[in-house]
Amino acid sequence: MDIWVRWNRQAKSCSYEGCGEVIAKNHPVVVGRLKRRGGGWIRTRQFWWHPGCWLIQAMEHLNSIPEEERIPKRGRKPVTLDPDERKARLALLRRHAYLTYRQRDYTRSGDLEKVLEIEIMKQELIPLIERTGPVPKRWVVG
Repeated sequence: MDIWVRWNRQAKSCSYEGCGEVIAKNHPVVVGRLKRRGGGWIRTRQFWWHPGCWLIQAMEHLNSIPEEERIPKRGRKPVTLDPDERKARLALLRRHAYLTYRQRDYTRSGDLEKVLEIEIMKQELIPLIERTGPVPKRWVVG
């Protein structure tokens, strides 16, 4: 939705449900334009609000959002584990990283048998890692 403020050119009724009064000519007005596109058609809907009514409507919308959802958390969701499980998970992840490092070296040298052997070892580690928490989607084959 596009929203802008201008001076009203003609008398319009306020789009806020709680108001319904007419916005007089040459008074400030908040204008909103909503475009919906579909298969070969475009529907445009226009709204007019008193500046105060628009602010009231915006605050009602913000207050309708539950408090725990108002400021979203960024980044990955933390994996909640007790310290022993966390150590085990980190050891498995380190092992996976080490195997990936070795696999890269064997790929550069051209030893495809070792590359396939290490890939099998990495795929055997994935179920063990899944028991302790989530695994990146790109690790899972097929």
